[in-house]
Amino acid sequence: MRKFTFTFLLISIVIFNSCGPTVEQAIKYNDKIIEQDDSISAKIEALIDTYDKFDPKEMDQAYNEAMKEIQKGIDFATKLKPFADDSSFKDGALVLFNAYKSILEVQHKRIIELLKLPESEYGDKEVEEFEQLIEQANKKIDVELDNLIAIQEKFANTHQFPIEEDK
Repeated sequence: MRKFTFTFLLISIVIFNSCGPTVEQAIKYNDKIIEQDDSISAKIEALIDTYDKFDPKEMDQAYNEAMKEIQKGIDFATKLKPFADDSSFKDGALVLFNAYKSILEVQHKRIIELLKLPESEYGDKEVEEFEQLIEQANKKIDVELDNLIAIQEKFANTHQFPIEEDK
């Protein structure tokens, strides 16, 4: 009887340990990362929306809120544990969040400076620079977003769950 109990216990431990993370756990992990990205994207969109109003205080406030949300995302991704010994999704999110930060610190900071210029100092040269900065920011973020989407798709395929498209 003792041998049977020991064998049963040993088999139970092996079976329990051989079971990897569940699909539900993978979906929750995915959702946490995407929620962070969505929160950051919403703050950046709110910042961009202030550009049409030319209100320096509103732009500065939206910039600061976006930077706080980005830092929150960076902290989240830094502390996030790898999923099933695979850190590629977490690392991809961290790269994206740092790209957001870089874009805000460089392109968007300069955009805000340009938009704060008095109307008499805002000419064709500034309009061209503004357009170039927007284009640079969009290109950089598109590359990093595409990279994260590819990582997310691989993660979803590995853990066998479908990715729901935004509506």
